[in-house]
Amino acid sequence: MKLLHYFTLVLLFIATSSYANVVGPGGGGVVWSLQCDGYLVKVPAGWILDNQLAARHGMDMFFLPTEAPRVLSTNMPVFAYVMPAVKVSNSGQKVTVQGMIDYAVQSYLKRDASTKVLVSVNDWGLDSKDRKVTLAQITAPTLGKFEAIAYDEDEQSIFEVALVAKSAELLAEKKDFLKQIVLSAKIIHNLGAKPPCPILPIGK
Repeated sequence: MKLLHYFTLVLLFIATSSYANVVGPGGGGVVWSLQCDGYLVKVPAGWILDNQLAARHGMDMFFLPTEAPRVLSTNMPVFAYVMPAVKVSNSGQKVTVQGMIDYAVQSYLKRDASTKVLVSVNDWGLDSKDRKVTLAQITAPTLGKFEAIAYDEDEQSIFEVALVAKSAELLAEKKDFLKQIVLSAKIIHNLGAKPPCPILPIGK
């Protein structure tokens, strides 16, 4: 009964969604993997979910501080995004958290040889209890990029929740974003949806 009640709530959550361009604090949204696994989150205080900006730049879910200008730029002081992945693709290719971390680090190393990474599990209070959350802190000082990526996974999917800042101090100041996203998140499977599975923002 609890499982049925949970999925009833999830379906209601999706069915009552609105296609807002911008969703403010307290509202929510869902991002889908290619296999239609959903990651439902609540927008943290002090942030907005900008679906128009995300779609314009080919991103899945994009967040900005409420005071930030609504423009995607390499000079943005801080922003965040969510990207989905499945552990076994339709073609049988396997994806792991370690592989995703290695890819991210190698991408940085191509542009900044001084890049370093620190990996930990359930750090920064990212303990979702029923899921494993791996935190990768990537430092690329030459680029002026400091990124913290929470890989939130269950048995089928991995959702990459990333916070990017221009300084270590700003990253530390905004790090509660990751905790609020991960602890508010619900992962859902097998709702009978077929790709494409769009972001469905939930108005406040």
